[in-house]
Amino acid sequence: MSELLESAGLKFDDYSVFLILILQLLGSVLATRFSARLGAFGPFVPGIYAGVGLLSSAIVFGWAQTLRVVLVVLVQYLASKLCRTPQKTMAASGFAFGFVTCYHLYRLFQNRPSGENCIVNVMMVQMPRTIYFYWHCLGLHSKGERLPSIGSYFSYMFNFIGLLTGPVFTYEEHLRLLASANTHSPDRHRKILLRSLVVLASVAGFLVGLRWDILNWSVAESMASRSPLYRIVCDAVVCFVLRLRFYIAWCTVEMICCVLCLKDSQSDYREYIETLDIVKVETEWSLKSRVEHWNFSISKWLRLCFYEPLISEFKFSKSSASFVSFMLSAFWHGVAPNYYLGFLLLFLISAYEKTLYRKRWFNWPLKALSYALTTSAAFVFYFRDNGDWKRYIQINKDVLLLIPATLALALLLPKRQLGRPTAADREAKGAASGEVGREKAKTQ
Repeated sequence: MSELLESAGLKFDDYSVFLILILQLLGSVLATRFSARLGAFGPFVPGIYAGVGLLSSAIVFGWAQTLRVVLVVLVQYLASKLCRTPQKTMAASGFAFGFVTCYHLYRLFQNRPSGENCIVNVMMVQMPRTIYFYWHCLGLHSKGERLPSIGSYFSYMFNFIGLLTGPVFTYEEHLRLLASANTHSPDRHRKILLRSLVVLASVAGFLVGLRWDILNWSVAESMASRSPLYRIVCDAVVCFVLRLRFYIAWCTVEMICCVLCLKDSQSDYREYIETLDIVKVETEWSLKSRVEHWNFSISKWLRLCFYEPLISEFKFSKSSASFVSFMLSAFWHGVAPNYYLGFLLLFLISAYEKTLYRKRWFNWPLKALSYALTTSAAFVFYFRDNGDWKRYIQINKDVLLLIPATLALALLLPKRQLGRPTAADREAKGAASGEVGREKAKTQ
């Protein structure tokens, strides 16, 4: 387990890992018991969630860095008093973004080693929670209601569920968790069993990858003399092993969500909060589809707190709001050249996928190429040291240049090609959209 965490940039011993697991298990049991059976102890439940989160953070990052985050959280709570209009709420959201960006810049200019434990990991998870809280306060101000107390705010910000890894959930979802307002789904035990099997299989696969030194394949000196196809296949294997870390962390948190009955507001609290669809991520050819099924909670946060308000309140076009959300996601990940290069390459792949969808020319060969190039572009994200990602680009410059070349090819293809929708297809599509519109009208 220590080797697994060290590969993710965290270095601490097995004792700390074991202690965190015991703490979170104990917190889950106490929270369940107090909220379900001891209603008189209800006020203690928020303290349990926040206390376990603070202890977990202190074990990983130390008390000094944890106290630093507590001070940041206090300052951000004061900003919630100003969230009386959408404009001020968006400004407060930019204020919260500024804290994390400044910390990223500090680490960049200080050239801090990538393997050290850094509280910025917690701040990255807390910042979406802060912005969710600001939009909740805007709703309270518009209704003339009182803002939540600082104790309730702290219990949300330091809730141990997903504090170190995600997922991010809204303040309303947190309140329903504290009030035990959700009911367990009949398939809860099946979901927990499936996720536990995924975690065990992912741990086994990742340890095999460590034993074979798979994580260093793509930057090995011998790769420079290999063919592009061989390098693409190796990148796909390395990326799969790296994704196993996320499967371990997120599926573990999803099991906790199932145990404590933390459910998603987007499903009217019928479904448990989830982070990804592993089958879709591994099998879908389209970059857009794979991104949509990866890290659901961050996608929902960007949509609810930025994309939709920019369109409805600030009159942005959909493309402009999408671009702003895209850039905010880049800054949220960190201040590093390889992040922005990776986002640019993925954006180019997405652009030529849209062109292919309209023109339908050589679909399957180019779909396969899109899947392969997505792996190479996304791989740029995973490097934490400048030397590694620069070496990777030097070795794979011919593969990465295929991305803009394929976009140019897609743009140059004629519009009238095989597979273009017929009049019957368009008529059927129009009838289907009309039926959906009538159903929506009946629902409203």
